Amino acid sequence: MANPLPLVASPGLAQQVEALERDGFVCLPGVLTPDDIAALRNSMDRLEARPENYDRHQTPAEGGFLNKSINNVFNRERLYLPYLDRAGIIAI
Repeated sequence: MANPLPLVASPGLAQQVEALERDGFVCLPGVLTPDDIAALRNSMDRLEARPENYDRHQTPAEGGFLNKSINNVFNRERLYLPYLDRAGIIAI
């Protein structure tokens, strides 16, 4: 099994962009609160995959691991709108 990448916060915008390009993600501690994360997780759990939107929802029984991808969440639930241009994220 592959070793996970370490979660290392990048100190500035250039380093954050570099991390995104290199690793496919950026560790941004403190940008989302625990309440933000709980609300987003609850919403994602409720949203149903729509094949016409190219969504996916694969469960471990179907494919070995959970894989849920919901496209266009901003058009489906108002909760996501404030995250569209969130400070600390939008510049990346």
